[in-house]
Amino acid sequence: MQHPTTGNRRTWLTRSAGLLVAGALPLATPAAAPTPLEVWKDPNCGCCQDWLDHMQ
Repeated sequence: MQHPTTGNRRTWLTRSAGLLVAGALPLATPAAAPTPLEVWKDPNCGCCQDWLDHMQ
């Protein structure tokens, strides 16, 4: 015969372990590769370089 708290402890540990694993899954995913960006510069506008600096 099991002690009355054994089932509660086992349930708590099982749920805690499941939450820990589920919470760690996003940390295990690889980072996305950088997306290439094509910029068309207008010779009459001076803001293109500022925008490029911001995007980097």
